[in-house]
Amino acid sequence: MKELLKAFAKAAERGLKRLLLGVISLLFRRRGRSAPFGPYGKILVAIPENSLGDMISKTALIETLKASFPDALIDVLVLRNSNRMVLQGNTSVNGILYCETDNWHKVVFSLRLLKLALNLRKEKYDLAVTPSNDNLRCALFCRLCGAKRSAGFTHSGGRRNYTDIFLTDTFDEKDLHFVEKNKKLGAFVAGRFAVERPPVMPLAKEEIEYAANFWKDKGVEEGAILLAIHPFYGPFIEKGYPAEKFGEAWKLIKEKIPGIKLAVFWGHTELQAMDKIKELAKGGILIDDVDFRRLAALLARPDLFICCNTGTSHLASLSDTPVLLLCEKTLAWQFDPWGSKNSVLRTDTLYCSNIKPAEVALKAVEMLQKYSAKKIG
Repeated sequence: MKELLKAFAKAAERGLKRLLLGVISLLFRRRGRSAPFGPYGKILVAIPENSLGDMISKTALIETLKASFPDALIDVLVLRNSNRMVLQGNTSVNGILYCETDNWHKVVFSLRLLKLALNLRKEKYDLAVTPSNDNLRCALFCRLCGAKRSAGFTHSGGRRNYTDIFLTDTFDEKDLHFVEKNKKLGAFVAGRFAVERPPVMPLAKEEIEYAANFWKDKGVEEGAILLAIHPFYGPFIEKGYPAEKFGEAWKLIKEKIPGIKLAVFWGHTELQAMDKIKELAKGGILIDDVDFRRLAALLARPDLFICCNTGTSHLASLSDTPVLLLCEKTLAWQFDPWGSKNSVLRTDTLYCSNIKPAEVALKAVEMLQKYSAKKIG
C-alpha cells in the first residue's frame, strides 16, 4: 500500500509540474521566432554547471560566435570555478561573470542568479545564448537579462525543453556530437555571418614551459615515442579500466615497438589505487599531481593517449594528440573524443574492463604506426 501511495504521489508531482510548465509557457512564450540576423555588438553566453569535457566543448560556441562577429564583446556566465579556469587567457571572452553554485542553498543561489540577470539589463545585450535545453536557471537568466534575442538548444527526443518556453529561438541538438552541436548553435544564431570554430583552451607560457621542462627532466627526447595511459577507478565502475589490464597491454605494445616510453596519468579518483598505479609506472613516468591546465600542456607531447571516458580524453583532443578511448557499450558516440586522430574500442558488455588487453595493444600499435611512422622507422 505504501509503495502504491508513493507511486501515486510521484505521478501527481509529475502531472503538477507539466501543468505549471504549461501555464508558464502560455505566459512567457514569445509568439514570434526571430530570423537569424546581426552583426551583434554585445553577446552574453550563460553556461550551466559542467564537467570538464562538457565545458571544453562549449568553448566551440564561444569561438564560433567570436569568429562570426569579430567586433562583438562576449561575456560568459559560469557557475563553477573549474569552468572559469577553462576560460583563462581566452581572448575571445570580454568578461567572465562568476556565480558559484556549490556554496549556496539552491533557492538562495537561484535568487542571486536571477538578481544578477536583472542587474545586467543595463548592459543592453543584443544576444543571449545558453548551450542547454533543460537548465531552467540559465533559460530564465537569458530571458530576464533583457537581450534583444535569446537562443539555446531544444531536443526533439521528448526531453523537457525550458528553452522552448523562455527563449526566442532554439536549435535541435538531437543526434549531434557534443562538440559539433555547440558549433552548430553558434552558426545557427549567426546566420549568414557564421564561421564555425573548434574548442580551445589557451595555455599560459608558464604552463607550456612546465610541460617542456617536465618531459626534459624525465629524459623524453624530441624524437622518442611516448605512450600515455590513464587507468580509471572511481564510482562509475562500468567505465573503468584497471592498471593491471593496462600493464598487460603495455607489455604487448613494447614487444611490437621496442624503445617506446610510458607515461602514466592519474586523477583524484585513482587515489584509492595508487599502489597499482605506481606499480604500472615502474620503468616509466608517473605524472605529477597538477591541475587540469598543466595536464593539458603535458598531453600535447604523447604520440598516443589511451584512456577511458574522462576529462583527460578531451584535454588530449585539444592538442590534437591521438586518443584511443576505451568505453562500455552504454556510452553514446556523441561523447567520443573529437578530431581525425581518434579511435574508440567499445565493449559489447556493460563494463569497459571486459575489453581484452590484446585488443588494446593491437589498436594502439596500429595507431602509433599510422601517426608516428617517422619516429618508428
